[in-house]
Amino acid sequence: MKVKFHPDSFMGRIVEPGGLPAITVAVCVYNGAVTIESCLESLMNLEYPRDRITILVVDDGSTDRTPEIIRRFPVRCITGENRGVAHARNTALAHAETDLIAFIDADCRADSRWLVDLVPLFDQAQTGVVGGKIVTPGEHPLARYYQIRRIVSNEEFSGDYPFSPPFLATANVMFRRDLVVGMGGFNPAFRAGEDADLCWRIQQTGYRIVYIPAGTVYHHHRTTLRELFRQAVLYGCGGVQLYAHHRNRMGWKRWIWWGLYARWLMAACSVPPGIFRKTPLGRRMAIYDTVRLTGVVWGRLKGAFQFRVGIL
Repeated sequence: MKVKFHPDSFMGRIVEPGGLPAITVAVCVYNGAVTIESCLESLMNLEYPRDRITILVVDDGSTDRTPEIIRRFPVRCITGENRGVAHARNTALAHAETDLIAFIDADCRADSRWLVDLVPLFDQAQTGVVGGKIVTPGEHPLARYYQIRRIVSNEEFSGDYPFSPPFLATANVMFRRDLVVGMGGFNPAFRAGEDADLCWRIQQTGYRIVYIPAGTVYHHHRTTLRELFRQAVLYGCGGVQLYAHHRNRMGWKRWIWWGLYARWLMAACSVPPGIFRKTPLGRRMAIYDTVRLTGVVWGRLKGAFQFRVGIL
């Protein structure tokens, strides 16, 4: 998405010579007992001055062991009723007191240099959002699939494609807090795609988003075909909702994703010959592609009906 640069509209530098800025690290979680401990442990080991970090956990009404696990860590926790991830992130924005706020998902682990790598990008006044690399580790076939296909990837998301302007995922992102608050924060109407919506709105003001292949977080992958399918449905539906909110700004041509149907058909046709591939992952790739793309198609049709949008 091409954005006109207006230098007079930008805030000043946050990163001043001789010191690192204070940062709020926000983790929004709902029933994350399986992964929240690993996430918080990684935040305890960041290579960043401990007195310059506030770790803020927003528990979005968890009903599992998540609250018990959070209490083991020296973090600030805010608990509320389940109102969705966008509302939880807005809660974090409202309670943060620093110029910068970084978000990491509860199913991610931060590399020790995560903040150290991201912060210097804010030395440029026109930078409003910075995101780093998202890696799906492990030898599980679905983990390798996620990594190969870049299902959750800021490198992929930050590309300016005909079907999607660039954005950065809240699994690994840092914002100028006042900028986001001034724009009204995340849109709580979104169940998926609220990060893209916010990044697009920010870019419309003239600020830019910056991706760097560092500042890494490690994403806990889905482990079953059912979870892969459900995630794909959510993404497909969220994409239609994004279009519904931004179609006047983006133009309808950006949102005719006919290539999806060709890829879906090709994946389905590749399943039978795929059994003859040499590696276990090779034999499964076409199945994974078919399941994921079927989910996206179903999500798109679901979203078209739900949001009354004439889009395929």
